Amino acid sequence: MPRAKLSFAQRLYIETMLKLNVPQSKICIQLGIASVQLQMEIRRGWIPKEKRYDSMKAQLSLR
Repeated sequence: MPRAKLSFAQRLYIETMLKLNVPQSKICIQLGIASVQLQMEIRRGWIPKEKRYDSMKAQLSLR
């Protein structure tokens, strides 16, 4: 199955929902993506020192 490309708006949505402690399963359902893809996305935008996901970091890492 080809992996879906996320838009910046979807990345912002992920960042917001993670800050609000929404379960990852609900985020996946809302975006229509697999949990594996969400985990990859979180890893892509993770800032270890701050222990948080950053949508801009994830977006820029694709360029």
